[in-house]
Amino acid sequence: ELFMDIESDRMVNLIFDQKEIDSEREVVKEEKRLRYDNSVMGTMYLATLNSVFKVSQYRWPVIGSMKDLNSATMKDFKSFYKTFYSPNNAVVVIAGDIDIEKTKKLVKKYYAKLERQDVPDFKFTPEPTQRSQRVVRIKKDIKAPMIAMAVKAPERDSDEAYAMDILARALGEGKSSRLYKKLVYTSGLANSADSFLWSLKHSGMFA
Repeated sequence: ELFMDIESDRMVNLIFDQKEIDSEREVVKEEKRLRYDNSVMGTMYLATLNSVFKVSQYRWPVIGSMKDLNSATMKDFKSFYKTFYSPNNAVVVIAGDIDIEKTKKLVKKYYAKLERQDVPDFKFTPEPTQRSQRVVRIKKDIKAPMIAMAVKAPERDSDEAYAMDILARALGEGKSSRLYKKLVYTSGLANSADSFLWSLKHSGMFA
């Protein structure tokens, strides 16, 4: 009940403290340096993302850019909060050994009083058809070369996306996968190999 009380209150009465915001901003910037800017894998991931997606919003990593992180203002935070923090734009997930009926009553007690808001529709910019191969080369002082190959994948709920997800797992998930066995165990061409499907609502990336 305490968690529901806190979380429901946070949807309407969030306190914006400049000192806390500045502190968190530095935490996120350090995380970006650690996971992307100073990481070979992170750098390659961003380069691959920006090669597959050229115009859609998917070309932006969730963590943002240093320019975004430095320039975001209190006005931006409050505007985002006012626009998107709404019960009709949220999902409450409750797990564990709970009393179902009691829990439903608590949800109603803490969330039913929150007013819904008109949340703007997300306007997705689709990618134009790719007509040729795109190649990005990155030079860094590392012990072994790395390569990433990716193609744009279909939207999340399509039959093709489910098939590609199974394919990605069979090809490159774990040491028993086909890519790992062929490139690492059998031929010794690579130290590691994997594949994945990054499945999103409007499109995706198979890599």
